[in-house]
Amino acid sequence: MPNWMNGILLWLGIGFLLIMGALCLMLLVKMWKNEINLSTLLEGENGNASIARFQLLVFSLVVAVGIFLYILEYKNLPTIPDSVLTLLGISASTYAAGKGIQFSRPEGLMQKGTIPPPTVPPGEEPQPPVIAPPQPPQS
Repeated sequence: MPNWMNGILLWLGIGFLLIMGALCLMLLVKMWKNEINLSTLLEGENGNASIARFQLLVFSLVVAVGIFLYILEYKNLPTIPDSVLTLLGISASTYAAGKGIQFSRPEGLMQKGTIPPPTVPPGEEPQPPVIAPPQPPQS
C-alpha cells in the first residue's frame, strides 16, 4: 500500500474515533442527567427479568470488546470464526422466539402482578376451576 494511503487511512481512523468518542460522551452525559433511563434495559414487557435480553447483551458486548481489542493489537480486522457468529445468531433467535411466545399469550401482555381474566366464550357463564384429586402412587 502506498505511503500516502496509510496517512489517509490513519486520519480517517482518527476522525472515526473522535466521532464515536463524542457520541459515547453524549450518551454518558445523558445517562448521568437521567435523560436516558436504563433501569428497564433487561426487563420484559411484563416487568420480569428477561434472560434472553441479558444473554444477547452479554454475548454482543463480549464479541464487540474482543473485536475492538484485536483491532487495537493487530491494526486490522479479524476473521470472526463461524462458531462465534453461530452463537450470536442463536442468542438473537432465542430473544426473538421469546418475544413471539410472550406476545402469543394473554399473560405476556399483562402488567406485572395482574391476573388475566378467564377466557369464556360469549353467552356462557364462567366456571370455577376444577381441582383433580391426588392419584395414589403406583408401585
